[in-house]
Amino acid sequence: MGRTLQKKKNRSSISKVKHKPKSQKRLLHHPIIAQNWDKNLTFAQNYSRLGLTAKLNKSTGGVERKVSDVRREEEEGGESRGKVDPLNITAATKRKERLDVSEVRIERDPETGAILRVMDEGKGKRSNPLNDPLNELDSSEEDEDEEGEEGDDDILNL
Repeated sequence: MGRTLQKKKNRSSISKVKHKPKSQKRLLHHPIIAQNWDKNLTFAQNYSRLGLTAKLNKSTGGVERKVSDVRREEEEGGESRGKVDPLNITAATKRKERLDVSEVRIERDPETGAILRVMDEGKGKRSNPLNDPLNELDSSEEDEDEEGEEGDDDILNL
């Protein structure tokens, strides 16, 4: 049964697709990479050893760690495990590690230096969660609406 199908394929004018050697990736084309390439390691291992990245996006699954690296991290304190890859493309919704710095007027205790209260906690500014630079230039229609709503609350509280 399979033999007749194979004969039919051989008689067909449509030949097999054969890839040319040019279309294959030349991993060892660059002389520095070729000189430092270790044939016993994988592509990703060789690239990471040379300080390059094999993938631009974040790798899925686990990351292979060597025993010597794990021991060195334990001696240093283990902080290097959570480091951020600068070439990694992350989602825009991810929370920042550090918050933006802003200025606030505070009142301190003269003896201890402890903060007693925060004086100007954003009274003049509207909230800007998306960090829109045009938010400051926006018209004051929303401020007028907020004042009108406060008056409505007084009426409802009667």
